[in-house]
Amino acid sequence: MDNLISLPKAAVAALSSCKSEKKGPGIASEFESGQLLRALPVAVYATDACGRITFYNEAAAALWGCRPELGKDEWCGSWRLLWPDGTPMPHSECPMAVALREGRALTGAEAMAERPDGKRIPFLAYPTPLFDEAGALAGAVNTLIDFASRKEDELAAESLAAVVESSADAILGLDLGGRITSWNPAAARLYGYAWEEIVGKPVTVLIPSDRQDEEQQILDCIRRGESVDHYETIRRRKDGVLVDVSLTVSPIKDRRGQIVGASKTARDISERKQAEEQQRLLLREMNHRIKNLFTLASSLITLSTRFAATPRELAEAMSGRLVALARAHDLTLPDLNGSELAADRATTLPALVQTLVAPYFLHDQSAIRMSGPELAIKGKAAVALAMLLHELATNAAKFGALSCEAGHVDISWQICEDELRMKWQERGGPPIDVEPDTEGFGSLLTKLAATGRLGGKISRDWGREGLIVNLAMPLEKLAE
Repeated sequence: MDNLISLPKAAVAALSSCKSEKKGPGIASEFESGQLLRALPVAVYATDACGRITFYNEAAAALWGCRPELGKDEWCGSWRLLWPDGTPMPHSECPMAVALREGRALTGAEAMAERPDGKRIPFLAYPTPLFDEAGALAGAVNTLIDFASRKEDELAAESLAAVVESSADAILGLDLGGRITSWNPAAARLYGYAWEEIVGKPVTVLIPSDRQDEEQQILDCIRRGESVDHYETIRRRKDGVLVDVSLTVSPIKDRRGQIVGASKTARDISERKQAEEQQRLLLREMNHRIKNLFTLASSLITLSTRFAATPRELAEAMSGRLVALARAHDLTLPDLNGSELAADRATTLPALVQTLVAPYFLHDQSAIRMSGPELAIKGKAAVALAMLLHELATNAAKFGALSCEAGHVDISWQICEDELRMKWQERGGPPIDVEPDTEGFGSLLTKLAATGRLGGKISRDWGREGLIVNLAMPLEKLAE
């Protein structure tokens, strides 16, 4: 580009040296005949002192899309001229006209030529006045640089920059040494570093210590011209918090096609990972529940048979108990549709406990005894507490006090300042010689319910007479 821009001065010098000298071999003779100017790949034309066009080369005709009439058309051979903003430019205001009128050279004046076919070509003009020996204005020579492709590149770059700037995904640039060269606002939001804090630093500051080898593998792929698509990994924020991300990495090439760096896009997939983990937990829970229901139904049949005098009596007893069991199961069923209906259900603590233990009364209403004040409980807290009590009752029916005729359970609760304290105590069941040394999914479920949604604490005491469970939870959690 610099060589093209300097052409007007070279042309001026050459034309000035050819004023009246005798033709001879060499470059001066070529300029006098116009052959050299015609052969130039850049648009060049000349005018007399009045602005009438006296010469133009093929490159100028190609740029204009037409051929002006020598000695008649003035200032510029364009069919139409436009200012850079697209508004019409009179030929008398074009760069060549200004240079002739003011007697001075212009450097890189921007304008736009519209061809007869409607295509617009942005160009830079370098008009230079020519003076005779007496210093009088003799004409001017102009060089036009078509920068349409450069303009398109600039628009594309601006468009790309706008996309990167507004992207919801973190986008950063790297050199081949792994240093960060660019950083969009989404990257600042995801990782917590401002642009000035992170640009120039190695990208490894974002990588946990146990994953440092990943970056070298990624850069090796980039140097080979390969991309990395949707690679799921973990990165570290400025505050030290780890975040799950999906990475897409692509090589960055210069105009010669040489790989000079990499563009890395990171998408936060923490919510998706949490949803997947929740789904896995839900599947485990449902599997656990189904097994429990079959076992519990079998236990209910076995125990009910002992006290039923006739098949009809057995059928009626089992029907009622299975309906009660279904109600309890419904209270503890997770919301599979993502709606808030389950969270909106409200009840009282006595009603909740009564519903959950109804299937286990069997022949003796005193098998489960309840005591405690009336207390409203609603939302997800009701579901969490129901799930916890249902799990305790199920385990008691399978293995504990409710698995035999002599067993019974005491459920009591009281309010102490800002806490609800509940006690589940089993008696008369199979003797417990050894405390279980493993924690099954049921135990995990009750712990998650107690410490998670209820925000409380749970403890178990495996006494020989039976299990004792103590639960404490903030009252404010029961109203959420």
